[in-house]
Amino acid sequence: MRELISYKNLKIRSWSARYLLKLYKKESLKVLEYIAKGESNSFNVEMTINNGKKII
Repeated sequence: MRELISYKNLKIRSWSARYLLKLYKKESLKVLEYIAKGESNSFNVEMTINNGKKII
């Protein structure tokens, strides 16, 4: 599953980063922040980032 964070398709990267957020917080947040910069409708990704930063 972790290798999907670097997959070519952004939807797959986003889904895998969200799923792995608790296990690989820094790596997942980096991917989500990258996706949020390029998405025109990035509200869901930004909310995931905000919630992810709260995870210990």
